[in-house]
Amino acid sequence: MSGLNEWDRLGKVVYAESANQSEKIYSTWAKDYEKDVSVLKFVANDSLVKHSFDLIKNDESSLMLDLAAGTGITALAYKNAGYKGICDALEINAAMMEIAKQKGIYRNTICKGVTATDPVPVQQNSYDVVAISGAFLENHLPQGCVPYVVDVLTIGGLMIFNSRNTEHNANYQKILWEIIEGQVNQGRISLLRSVEAPYYEENCPESGKPMTARVAVYKRLK
Repeated sequence: MSGLNEWDRLGKVVYAESANQSEKIYSTWAKDYEKDVSVLKFVANDSLVKHSFDLIKNDESSLMLDLAAGTGITALAYKNAGYKGICDALEINAAMMEIAKQKGIYRNTICKGVTATDPVPVQQNSYDVVAISGAFLENHLPQGCVPYVVDVLTIGGLMIFNSRNTEHNANYQKILWEIIEGQVNQGRISLLRSVEAPYYEENCPESGKPMTARVAVYKRLK
């Protein structure tokens, strides 16, 4: 993706026409991903940690799943904030996962995708935290995976995620909230926190302003 600026390279995956196309672009972009998002002042993970760290179980027995882990910068943000527990990573893209492995912060790294119709391919009912940053958008994680994400949590475990507030993401987000609300209505989860927080601090081409996201924390009840 040479010859493109950082927003252009980001846009290639955000506006990809299919999940398969998105994954192929990530394979090419992986080596430059962290550099590019740093230039754009990507603060989504800092926001995620800021608005959830006081709620998580934080001791040596705590288990966190970094879902759609990318290059590992979400789990690293928790570790840098003082998270004492164990982290596993689940990521579909092998090139991104290879970079995540090199950080040395994960117990297990699993290179598989997540679907709207199958269980998340990890041990069920076992994680105290599932953290999802930057993946709840079109052609990334399907909204229908939410009940399966809840399944991997312990009772009392937390699903922590962000979803960017952009015009492009509005329809995806609408369906996402509907599915989450369905889980709430079934008594499976309850909302602990929901805030609007910074995502990219550089002005984005779509709005001409810094991008924000909804950061949410849900607790599994049953």
